[in-house]
Amino acid sequence: TLKLVSFGKFDFVADDSDDYRRVDIGLVLSAGNTSSFTDAAPAYKDAVMLVELKRYLTEQAKAYMQLVLYTRNLFGTQPNRRFAWGLTVCGTTVRACIFVHDKVLSSEAMDVSTSDGRRVFVELLTNWTLCESWRLGYDPTIRYDAGLKHWEIDVCDSETQLTPGPVSASSQDSSMVLIKDSWAQATGPDSNVVCDEVAYLREIRDALADDRALDGTYPLLEAGGVVQIKYAGGVVDDTTQLILENIDENTRAKVPARIHRRIVMSPVGNPLQRVESADELIVVVGDVMAAHSAIAKRCGLLHRDLSVNNIMFHRDANGGVKGMLIDFNNACRITDMQTAEWQDRTGMLPFMSIGDLEQSDVERTVLDDWESLIYILCWLGTVGINQTDQGPNYMVGIAQPKVPAPSDTQFLDRNVDPAITDSFARRAEIADALADELLEVTQRFRNEALERIKSLIQDVTSVLDAAKPADEKRRSWANRFAAEVCEKLETIISSAQQSDDAGTGAKRSCEVGSLSVEPALKKAKTIGGMASETHSELLDSEQTALTSHSQLIQWISFQSSSEDPSTPASHGPDIQSGISALVGFVGQAIADMAADISCYDSMRKLSTFQKVESIATDEDSYQQLDIALTMDTGSCTDTVPDHKDALMMVA
Repeated sequence: TLKLVSFGKFDFVADDSDDYRRVDIGLVLSAGNTSSFTDAAPAYKDAVMLVELKRYLTEQAKAYMQLVLYTRNLFGTQPNRRFAWGLTVCGTTVRACIFVHDKVLSSEAMDVSTSDGRRVFVELLTNWTLCESWRLGYDPTIRYDAGLKHWEIDVCDSETQLTPGPVSASSQDSSMVLIKDSWAQATGPDSNVVCDEVAYLREIRDALADDRALDGTYPLLEAGGVVQIKYAGGVVDDTTQLILENIDENTRAKVPARIHRRIVMSPVGNPLQRVESADELIVVVGDVMAAHSAIAKRCGLLHRDLSVNNIMFHRDANGGVKGMLIDFNNACRITDMQTAEWQDRTGMLPFMSIGDLEQSDVERTVLDDWESLIYILCWLGTVGINQTDQGPNYMVGIAQPKVPAPSDTQFLDRNVDPAITDSFARRAEIADALADELLEVTQRFRNEALERIKSLIQDVTSVLDAAKPADEKRRSWANRFAAEVCEKLETIISSAQQSDDAGTGAKRSCEVGSLSVEPALKKAKTIGGMASETHSELLDSEQTALTSHSQLIQWISFQSSSEDPSTPASHGPDIQSGISALVGFVGQAIADMAADISCYDSMRKLSTFQKVESIATDEDSYQQLDIALTMDTGSCTDTVPDHKDALMMVA
């Protein structure tokens, strides 16, 4: 029987947190007999809900804010969440919170200093302990199979009307699909969704199926439809609404009604920021706008949300790029744009057309999306076209320098010559013709970029071919050195084992009485001494310390009898000294062998810093390094390692 308990630690930083916020209490379902979940490192992925504590009732607003930030991580680490619960405790006042897609709702106060308040709070804890998992916020259509170590996700296809069945995503699969969950807003609980992405993708798939040149430039719908969850002999599409049906109507009316759809698509794309050159960016843009134009002409659909996030790409078997236009959540039919109710603002702010920004009554056309493309190219030309140009802080959640926001009257110059602004009214008349011309120009640039990429690939291939002889020579020397080093190492290990075996055998002979005690001990000492001398000679011949080799042999000979992480380290060898000795042995042996080889002008050797399990001198935190490896040229004898001098780290 599962029961609701707290983590064994309080005021903790979760092991899978992406920030350094400290959670007061985490509640988890446990099958144990203790009153707490005794994991050494509490993690968001295991938590059912989180609790924020404050000393005074006046700190209620601050408690809400912190609980929101904590619960964000809970959603981020649990892909099978539809909603989540949480608790705030301010003084003696407890409030339960439910986090849904659009709102955070809070209960009335439960004052545990009173009998009635305690009773309500105990009832709440009891119900959470005994209820079904979906009432705790878990999605019954997403399940983790611990035996196979993968997730199973049920998908219902609205076209075939098949019973929901699992789509398995496993790292062993040779083909991959993308599963997208969307909660499209409807005007009421029983009304249709304004934008039906599943229907749009099905129409695009059917209309463009015969155009092989456009393959891979748009998401190919594999299956999709409204999520169906079995409940009380029937099906529902959202368990969240079952929770909210018991709250008052005024509060429930403030929560937008949404319909949950799940879509299976292919191929899986890469973010635009991962293109490797400006030419690849041009090819991607050309592919995307070719797909955009085809969808507008053959399906009569307008995307309305072009941004850097909705243009992706994927690579073929030869490494070539193919652009892909995704996310048709805000798409609509071009004919619908002629009605006033469709003149809404959609898209990402930096890339909206002027018509969308101004919310003008000018009819929206394909030119609005082309205008967005111009802003995208300006954006990428400013911040950089890929991750290398943009740096580590771009669009990864790190706060950027703040720029003063212009007032509404400053956003656009209201005194622009009317001769310019009046032409916007003619956009609908020239939209199709101008879009065709823009596409022609884009395709010409795309083809030129593709030729430059092909030429570059040929140049790189020529360079690699020219380098092959030298590379093969290096590989042959490496294989020879490795074989000789292994032979020397095995000789040392064998000598040590023979020494141990000889001493042990003589001692055993003494114990069974096959020899008298004195001669047997004398013989054991003699044999052990001879083996030890032989071992020492071998060690000296390698010009390394006796102590280092003994640590190396101890580590290599060690047979772990238990994988229990609680086993004390003293039960086994000194791992740090052992690996350091092995790296040093290999490096010195290669240096000795390569000294007389004319093809090597200079020789470096891989070695470890002298100090292990230490904090680097240029560390910006207090993390201890187990071992740091460096390419030693004879000067890396620092007592404390530096990151700047390290080649790689060993944990």
